[in-house]
Amino acid sequence: MKNIAVFLDRDGTIIEDKHYLNDPEGLEFIEGAIPALKMLQRGGYKLIVVTNQSGIAKKMVTVEQMNAIHDKLVGVLSLNGIKIDDIHYCPHHPQDNCHCRKPNIGMALKASKKSGIDLTNSFCIGDKISDVLFAGKFGGKGILVLTGHGKNEKQEPVPDYVAKDLYDAAKWIIETGSKIPKNQNVQEANIAIVQNKPANFNNKNRNNINQSIQNNSSQNKNRKRFSKFRKFHKNPNKPANPK
Repeated sequence: MKNIAVFLDRDGTIIEDKHYLNDPEGLEFIEGAIPALKMLQRGGYKLIVVTNQSGIAKKMVTVEQMNAIHDKLVGVLSLNGIKIDDIHYCPHHPQDNCHCRKPNIGMALKASKKSGIDLTNSFCIGDKISDVLFAGKFGGKGILVLTGHGKNEKQEPVPDYVAKDLYDAAKWIIETGSKIPKNQNVQEANIAIVQNKPANFNNKNRNNINQSIQNNSSQNKNRKRFSKFRKFHKNPNKPANPK
């Protein structure tokens, strides 16, 4: 049986939109995002980040900088018992007319082929109407969150649900979403969620992150880059999320 996924926009949905974020130190989780992701994971959904990163084409962000940000994102969530199953990004300029930039569904098709995703029963959560269009084009349900750019978005087409934030969106999916296949079970994580103050970064947590990276196919190709994330936390008592 195929997996059911929640496709997640990055900026303005999971983390604060810093306008072409190019420094991992600027990564800041939106309030409620961490428990929302935990809720979806416990519900059995695959968590796949899909993000337009035109800053790469505009020479405002390098691929290396983006990868370092993603390494930190994955690492902090790992400390809170959350696994991001994959991250897909579009590096192109909006005028490039590529197939991967949302609302085009190149990233969804790639995820479906790689991870066996049942697109028609899946969801997309984002702060732009392009995320809603993205979901509609791949046959799933689109949820607009009112964080990030969401409050200023013209709601056309009408989203399947308009949520206050990612936590509200996750609750709606759990309450009204598709049934998860029986073989898609999720282990209960023993690491507690600490909203806005993720777990402290210590040697044990370093090992947890390393194991998470080894188990995450999207990160296996980039393990050398993850060493950059470690440099941000030489002090074991320094929180993994400084914000």
